[in-house]
Amino acid sequence: MSVTKLTSNQSAWFENASEAERKAFMSKGPVEFATYCNIENGSMSYAPTVRGIRVGNRMEDSDKVLEVAEAFFQKLQTESLPVLDERALGIDGECLKQAELCYDKDLRIENVLHLGSLLSTDAFEGRHFDGAMEAFIDTLIDPDLNLEPSMQPLRTDLDDEELDDYGAGNCIAEHLLHKNIQGFALQARRPVFTWHSETSKGFSWGWTRSAWVYGESFEEAFVNAVAWADRMEEFEKNKFLESQKTAKAGN
Repeated sequence: MSVTKLTSNQSAWFENASEAERKAFMSKGPVEFATYCNIENGSMSYAPTVRGIRVGNRMEDSDKVLEVAEAFFQKLQTESLPVLDERALGIDGECLKQAELCYDKDLRIENVLHLGSLLSTDAFEGRHFDGAMEAFIDTLIDPDLNLEPSMQPLRTDLDDEELDDYGAGNCIAEHLLHKNIQGFALQARRPVFTWHSETSKGFSWGWTRSAWVYGESFEEAFVNAVAWADRMEEFEKNKFLESQKTAKAGN
């Protein structure tokens, strides 16, 4: 069992929090145990933890340790504790949840553009762009590219004359400002899955597909990236299953 680890913000806050605040933080769980190994004799021991905080002594019986942690956790549920605005305090651990979800989904967020800051500092002016800006602009001006749904409002139809006269960056900036689109654009990437059966698949990061997604906040854009990854997995799986049906029908 891998025990929850606190972020640096959570650790710093917890150190200075009151006892009631600490209990309120731990009351959300989860119940786990930390594992210790004696390198001299190879023996294992375990300690009860609740939301990454150790709440008891080490024991050799992991089941007993979990019982101690669970009892501690259940006692917290009966106490009158303060309500913590963890988001405002910066201790909600959302970055850890997002990282775990990316691991589960085989998903990477490779580029992040805050359109509001780019627009307010005239970053779209000019005709030459590098890296993420270039990839983002190329995506929006490619009429043959099937945009992810959250990105569709960002596209504007540009003809060759407009591109020559004003440049793609200026045209896109004008459109985004007109629509008041000033949130976050994320470039997500995932491997292409090779399905072997309905429940078995393989992949390599040497063969991937990517897409830009948009959200008014980073969290909204991240949710859209996860939804895109799920759709791509379903698409690839269904394509495999259809090929299997066709192959059987031909035999």
